[in-house]
Amino acid sequence: LLVFALAAFNQLDGINAILYYVTDIFRMAGFAEADAFRQSAVVGAVNLVFTIVGMALIDRIGRRLLLLVGSFTFIASHLLAAWVFLSGNTSWLAVLAAGGIVASHAYSQGAVIWVAINELLPNAIRAAGSSAACFVLWGLAIVVSTAFPPLIAAWGGWVFAGFAAMMVLQALFVWLLMPEAKGRSLEELEQRL
Repeated sequence: LLVFALAAFNQLDGINAILYYVTDIFRMAGFAEADAFRQSAVVGAVNLVFTIVGMALIDRIGRRLLLLVGSFTFIASHLLAAWVFLSGNTSWLAVLAAGGIVASHAYSQGAVIWVAINELLPNAIRAAGSSAACFVLWGLAIVVSTAFPPLIAAWGGWVFAGFAAMMVLQALFVWLLMPEAKGRSLEELEQRL
């Protein structure tokens, strides 16, 4: 259950909506088409840099702390994106919000999920459990990315507020239920869980 919840939160953070529709999002936020493409390159660079940051930090500070900090930067970034859309503000704040969402995913969930799926499953079901968790993760990726365009058209910035609410739930989930796997063997984790 723990692994499936992490897989679900990994997609309910809105990352695929941002990555797949970043130029559309910037156009909706008021940027000209050429600027929207330029800003999407910035977001791609942010993704690369913060993925490297996540890889460097995962074994130093641990999975749990990365997810907790990531939850809070997600919340702030999504709330900023919601404000940008709801206020009609077409400034650099839209780029900051999108970059913050992508950075939050890259250094936290993006780095942690693929490690945690395998660390938190018992040896006896690790292969099948990993497959099932990946199915949930990518199934929700399809749902979220397919639902995003009609939802943003209908609800505007409130979609980002919904993603922020999901990250509040993730923070509570990680704080209350997720064990730290840093420095523990798979056997120790299995025994503890």
